[in-house]
Amino acid sequence: MERKIAKIPIFIYGTVFFFFVFKLFFFAAEVGEIPDEGAHIGYVCYLNEHSDQLVPDFEDMHACSLLEEHDGRQTYQIQQDEWNYLGHPPLYYHMMKPFSGMRKEGDQMTVNIKLLRYANIFLTAGTMALCFYLGYSRLRKYTKKILPHVIFSVSAVSVPMLAYTGAGVSNDNLAFTGMVLFFWGLLRYYENQINQGTYLLVGMGFFVTMLSKLTAGEILVVALLLVLINELIHKRGFQIVWNRYFAVTLVFYLVPIAYYLYLYSRYGGVQPSLQTLHYDAYIQTGFFVPEDQRPAQYTFLEYAGYYWRQFISSWVTIYGPMTLDKARNFVSWIGPGFVLILSVGQGIRAVVRKSKMAPMYFALLGGMIVTGLTQFLSAYRTYCSAGYMGGYQARYYLCVIGFLAYGGAMFWCEKGEADIEEKEENKEENEEVNEDMAVSVGKGIGRRREILLLTLGILYIAALLYGDFIYVLLHGTFRM
Repeated sequence: MERKIAKIPIFIYGTVFFFFVFKLFFFAAEVGEIPDEGAHIGYVCYLNEHSDQLVPDFEDMHACSLLEEHDGRQTYQIQQDEWNYLGHPPLYYHMMKPFSGMRKEGDQMTVNIKLLRYANIFLTAGTMALCFYLGYSRLRKYTKKILPHVIFSVSAVSVPMLAYTGAGVSNDNLAFTGMVLFFWGLLRYYENQINQGTYLLVGMGFFVTMLSKLTAGEILVVALLLVLINELIHKRGFQIVWNRYFAVTLVFYLVPIAYYLYLYSRYGGVQPSLQTLHYDAYIQTGFFVPEDQRPAQYTFLEYAGYYWRQFISSWVTIYGPMTLDKARNFVSWIGPGFVLILSVGQGIRAVVRKSKMAPMYFALLGGMIVTGLTQFLSAYRTYCSAGYMGGYQARYYLCVIGFLAYGGAMFWCEKGEADIEEKEENKEENEEVNEDMAVSVGKGIGRRREILLLTLGILYIAALLYGDFIYVLLHGTFRM
């Protein structure tokens, strides 16, 4: 019987994974055109055409506009007087080159959009499978209950933009992979698995993330700094980096550092922007609003209120060619919104209970908060100088969905992340509880609490599912 019960979580993860993959193919086939997809494709095609360049000449990368799509192929027109506004690191785009099937004729180029999207689906699905492995392998150490496994798996797949972005061409998908590797390494480190495998995971996570997306890279760098500070103050000191494990992985850190130093020396910043490279072209785009067309100027507090409302809205809904407005449907906010709230709550609980995982929560949540504030201030400066009202996308934080789902699931575990050693010490004492105690008032209260938690958990899972794909099916407009 115990073996059969132990297999139930595996069945749950398999079912939810199948559901997630279905969503990926659904979005790729019926919606497509995720945010900035054309610009990402243009970046891939530029590297295909300039195969000798590891780092592109960003100032020479032209924009392209979609002319037609037929039989899984898209044809783009290269705009000689317009420029690609992406300044992302090139790792993801090099990886996508073999799947583009690019053919160029004059100022037109044709790409295999179906194969490109399938490559991203495979990348995103593989990363989610790794997330599920982390959830299954860790949660079963802390609880024998099924509910936390359901909470983790459904939370991980039910923030709407995750499957939508994962179904298209976007460097967000590789940033997701990098952050999951990094999170895996941190988990192992705070489980006292301090060995070469742990350092390799952290190093590979750093390498992949830093060479995929700067926003995700900032989360990771801040988290690493907080981990280092915590070690210097409380635990191993400089031994965290002064060891043979770190020496083996040093190249994973040196390559991204060299890349950003190169960018800074060439462009005066760590990410080239259209504003600095081609200002005349920049003021002709939607990123710049002429002063006579700008609405009444917000004060700082007014802008802050606008920004954070839009930020949360972009987390709980879908933004792109198929934009779903949930402003009047607050029920659909509950599930995706609580993915954030429960993870923060679990982080606070871990600190209060002095869990061995508390520094991990502090580091990753701290990285998200610092990066969120940086993004807000950058958006505010752009609003003041250019009148642009965007820059609030919360999808940049989808790369840490594995960590957020883990925190949310642990929130439903009775002991949270109390050390396994403590759990083992109390095992004998718990086994001595006799049958008379099972019918005591305390046990009755415990059962009522369990029923309440189970009910709330089921309602939460329903809210997650409704706020994501069910809402999309009810209110989305598709090409079919």
